[in-house]
Amino acid sequence: YYGNNSSDDAIRALIDAAEQEIIFSQQDMFNMTVLPIGHSYALDQLVNALLRGVKIKVLQSDSTGNPVDGYGMLPAEKAYAGLVNTIEIRANRAKFQPANNQNLREYICQQIDYAAHRYSANWATWPDGAKIGNHAKMIIVDRSAFSIGSQNFYPSNLQEMTVAVFDQVAADYLIKNYWDFAWKASAPGKIACPNS
Repeated sequence: YYGNNSSDDAIRALIDAAEQEIIFSQQDMFNMTVLPIGHSYALDQLVNALLRGVKIKVLQSDSTGNPVDGYGMLPAEKAYAGLVNTIEIRANRAKFQPANNQNLREYICQQIDYAAHRYSANWATWPDGAKIGNHAKMIIVDRSAFSIGSQNFYPSNLQEMTVAVFDQVAADYLIKNYWDFAWKASAPGKIACPNS
């Protein structure tokens, strides 16, 4: 976190307001350039949302390790494992127990769908074998509000901004004309939840 940023506050408030679902289309969920794995300024809000039963869908770059070429710093599988492990640690600290004595990791995995970005259900890479990048910075909450802009979900020292839009018609338009297509293309490559 690099100082006051109203975009950070807007994204935290948006995630705090979630009751059913949070959708992410992101370059990365974590940052490896500033810290070994830099956690988001809104990670606490995301963990709290998941623990109160909010479903999370993430679509991110499937990096080759070169953030310039692949628009990503961590492969999607590694980022997903990092997210699940981080949520599990924080849930244990909070002494969170899922209903019906469900295993905590099973609960977390049940709450998250995670996929690497694709442009087609049939193509996991570009024709030359390079993995497909995603430079989007978008969060949709409860299919009724969203943030979109240049604001990364991870901490960064870049000049970033996001616009938070609380409008059902605009959210519907974004979902129908971007998200539904992106998720349909990417869902066949949905990543299995990490075991440990």
